[in-house]
Amino acid sequence: ESVWLERIAAANPALTIVHTEKGIQKRAMRGHHNEEQGIAITTKRHDHQLRDPHIWLSPPLVMVLVRNILDALCRIDPSHSAAYETNYKQFIIELVELDMEIRKVFAGYGRDMAFMVFHPAWGYFAEAYGLEQVPIEMEGKEPKPAELQGLIKHAQRRGIRIIFVQPQFSAKSAKTIAKAIGGEVAYADPLAPDWAENLRKQAAIFETALR
Repeated sequence: ESVWLERIAAANPALTIVHTEKGIQKRAMRGHHNEEQGIAITTKRHDHQLRDPHIWLSPPLVMVLVRNILDALCRIDPSHSAAYETNYKQFIIELVELDMEIRKVFAGYGRDMAFMVFHPAWGYFAEAYGLEQVPIEMEGKEPKPAELQGLIKHAQRRGIRIIFVQPQFSAKSAKTIAKAIGGEVAYADPLAPDWAENLRKQAAIFETALR
């Protein structure tokens, strides 16, 4: 994305680029560490940890995104700022209601509830609602055999029985872990077009996996 942004900007000098993630401290794409075997699945590039881009999966962070969008629109098109403000306020109400709805789903759980995913897209969601995401792969890299065994033991120790996979990725490693723990594979799509309904659906699915 960064490479293409630079190319697009260079080809369109007058283009206004709005960084909607402004003000959000992105979390590091941390991998899973297995205490029993000292196994870690981590990814670093140029000695700097990669930052998780999946901020749209956290309603509280989306509130920051839409505020940045509002400010940009009012700055670029001030004659319609009243309409932008009205729509912004309405959407914020919807976001607050969605956030409260999801919080109620996980209200009865402590902060030691974990779910396992193949691609680590749900870290901000987990962070917002007191959960722990245990990723299988990092930056598209499948775990090595020793790492896979560590993940299996971790899933068994934590009582994890459902491994979530993204439809856009291979489910091979997830199926291996699911078979080893006597569990199953389920889908969790961070790119579903109906954003709010997808978060409601995934919250319910994650909650079922935590029981």
